[in-house]
This record gives sequence, structure tokens and C-alpha cells, in this order.
Amino acid sequence: MEDTKGRTHDYLHIMAKFIQALREHFLRTHDKSITDTTQILWVVTVPAVWSEQAKGFMREAAEKVDIAKHL
Repeated sequence: MEDTKGRTHDYLHIMAKFIQALREHFLRTHDKSITDTTQILWVVTVPAVWSEQAKGFMREAAEKVDIAKHL
């Protein structure tokens, strides 16, 4: 992926950081009694019409930020 200044960036890294930011925002803004985040089932939805490759990409991005693989 190329930004507006012509620098290239790894798309998987960018998507992983986006998912990580969503995860951290949720944990910061919700019930402070949640201390064991391993008990949270994280679900990242993708359109059914996406290819298996695109779905796999999102799965890999989520796993990079410690959202456990369940399937």
C-alpha cells in the first residue's frame, strides 16, 4: 500500500493496527470489572461475498494482535 507521499506500507500491518485500536478502545471504555480478557470472544465480521483469501487476510490481521483463533 502506498500513502500520499509515495511511501509504501504493509497492508497487513495497517489492518492489524486498526483492529488493535478497536480492541483497546473497547477495553478502555467498557466495564472496568473485566480483568480476564481471555474470556472475551472477539468476532470480526466480513462480508460473505469476500473471497477465502480476503477472509484469511482479516483472520491473520486479527491474530497478529492476539485475538485468539477459534475456528
